[in-house]
Amino acid sequence: MQDNDPEFCELFRILVYFDEQIDRAPDAIRHLACLIKTRCESECFAPVTNEAFIELIKFSSRLSGHQGKLSTQVGEVFELLGEADIIRSVQQEPTIDARHVIEALREREFRHSRIRNEMLREVVDGQIIINTDGFEIGGVNGLTVWEIGSTDFGTPARITATGVPGSKGIVDIERESELGLSIHSKGVLILSGYIAHRYATEFPLTISANIVMEQSYGFIDGDSASLAELVALISAVSKMPVNQSLAVTGSINQFGEVQAIGGANEKIEGFFGICKARGLTGSQGVIIPKANQPHLMLKQSVIDAVNQGLFHIYVVETVDQAIQVLCNQSDQQLEKMHQALTEKLKELHDMCEDSCDDEPHEEENKLPETTGQAPSEPKLPLPSPDEDKIKQEPVFADKKVSNEADGDRAVNDKHAKENLTKSDAKADNSVVKGDSTVSNSDSGKSELGDG
Repeated sequence: MQDNDPEFCELFRILVYFDEQIDRAPDAIRHLACLIKTRCESECFAPVTNEAFIELIKFSSRLSGHQGKLSTQVGEVFELLGEADIIRSVQQEPTIDARHVIEALREREFRHSRIRNEMLREVVDGQIIINTDGFEIGGVNGLTVWEIGSTDFGTPARITATGVPGSKGIVDIERESELGLSIHSKGVLILSGYIAHRYATEFPLTISANIVMEQSYGFIDGDSASLAELVALISAVSKMPVNQSLAVTGSINQFGEVQAIGGANEKIEGFFGICKARGLTGSQGVIIPKANQPHLMLKQSVIDAVNQGLFHIYVVETVDQAIQVLCNQSDQQLEKMHQALTEKLKELHDMCEDSCDDEPHEEENKLPETTGQAPSEPKLPLPSPDEDKIKQEPVFADKKVSNEADGDRAVNDKHAKENLTKSDAKADNSVVKGDSTVSNSDSGKSELGDG
């Protein structure tokens, strides 16, 4: 509006920013309690108990995406409060309790769960391949967030990688198929930088590797899958199996540090839902960046499973920590794995160099192809122009031509005699001139001989 309306700056002279979240301080909680009480009085809602107010605070913190924050979207809190009051009135309760707020959240989730339930059913039926047990080389369970309208929910995604000798580098199939957007492609490039910085400092990184998010048919953006893609590539090259009962999310930098991502709650709950549908075994869990630990505002069902030891949440700060958890590696085993991976990449580099060195020798030793034609005869050297002129000079037998040749010979004899007379007369005057004259005389004799 400021760019299109010249009077906007005159009417609104003070620039004001509205934050989407505020600190979860006692004053903020007190102000939120006053707003809820005013809302209940204006809308004729039943009184709210302390337990119900605590659930409303948790809901506000989840909207903000941080344990120590409250969302400024008070309208969302008021809508949940109205839904809880309807449930209370149906149950004919005098006050809004925590049970009513939790039931309202459950009903809201059910209304927005059609697509999520369909995807969950496809995973359970095996149409979408997601492994939740066993070990696999080159495969990792990543975590994604789907945004459909005003609903966000998380689902796992199978990330696979392959590595063979070659010089194509690390190829992002999502980018090649024009399904990966810019931030996702940036994450793959950072991954390549980490591999070169960590394992290929003494030789060029020479490998042909492919990374793909399996069974994804829409646009993919974000770099939160870069940690899972890196582990999948390391597993594919080093032949180190990865635990499929764990899922991982997080972005990385070129120094192997794991960075915070968004949608941590939805991602954890998405993988937990699949594990619960198949049956919790006590070995399943997720790996998230440690920087996301303050952002966890999980559902009570996930919290109960973690407290009972049926589900686990691991926080990591580095790539090495994630590899240790995913591959059950000790510190010594991890160091040996790094050395073996460096040797493997050096071996791939040497193989590519050997193949490049062999190509010129193969071209030199390559025999001409047989075409079925007769071999050509060897060509004789071409004669010089003078020789060709002598050989092609015609022999005239005509008498008239012979007479003309005799006349030319007589003229030449006359000129030769005159030159000899002049040379005798001038021989005593100049040696240089005499030499020149002798040369001319010789040339005259040569002409006579040729004639």
